[in-house]
Amino acid sequence: MRLLKTIAALSISLAFSSCSDQKNPQELINNEHVSAEAKTGNVLPVTITHGFKSNSFNDGFMRATLVVTVDGGMQNDWIATAIILAEVLAKQGSDMIEVTVDRNDLGSVPAANMHKHLARVSYAPDLKRSVSFDKNWQIAAAENVVSIEMLNATNDYYALYKKYTSEGMRDNEADTKAGKVIAQKYKLASEWRLPLPNLRETKLNRNDIFIKGQEKDLESVMRINACMKGKVNFAIKTC
Repeated sequence: MRLLKTIAALSISLAFSSCSDQKNPQELINNEHVSAEAKTGNVLPVTITHGFKSNSFNDGFMRATLVVTVDGGMQNDWIATAIILAEVLAKQGSDMIEVTVDRNDLGSVPAANMHKHLARVSYAPDLKRSVSFDKNWQIAAAENVVSIEMLNATNDYYALYKKYTSEGMRDNEADTKAGKVIAQKYKLASEWRLPLPNLRETKLNRNDIFIKGQEKDLESVMRINACMKGKVNFAIKTC
C-alpha cells in the first residue's frame, strides 16, 4: 500500500555544512570539548509555542520541555538551536530536558507532527539524576523536509482514502484509487509515495556540534531566559 512505501516527493537536501571556518575562541558557546571535526551550526531566532517546567518530583528533580518554531536554516542550524536551548534550561536547574524545533512555514496547512519537526534533543546534564536516559545527549534531526504542496497532497489523499473505505471499499482498492486521483490533481508521478516522518535518530553527541556566536548576544537565549528563568511548575503556550 501507498501508506507503507517510501517517499518519492520533493525534499530538501540537508547535508551538514563543513566546518572549515577558523574557530574564534570568543565565539565559543559551551564548546570547550567539541572535536576538531565538529559540524558548525548557527542558533536561529525562535518563537516559543510550548514551554513546561516542573520540580514536582522526588528529591527536587526538575523536568523541562520546550517547543519552538524557526524560519529557514539547515539541519546543523536546527540541531545547534535545540542544543543551546537545552543547555540554557540546564543552567536554569533542569535535570531532564527535551527541546523540539519545528518549522514555521506551514501557515494554515494541516500537517501531522511528524512533518513539522526539524530537530529534537533530549539532555540529562547529570546521568545520576536521570530517570530514563543512558547517555547525556540524544539527538534527532530531519533528513527530508516535505514541501507544502506534498503536505496538501497527503492531506487530500487521507481524506479520499477515509471516504472510500467508509463506503465499503477494500483498503488496497481505496489506496489505489485515492493515489490515482491525487497524482492527477497534483501532477505527480504515477508511483508517488506518502512522505515518511521527518525525524531520524542520529549518532551525534554534543562534541560533534560547534555552535557559532556568543551566548549572551543570542536572541533565542535571551528569549528563553526571559520567559522561563526562575520559574517552576508552570506551562506557557507562547512567549
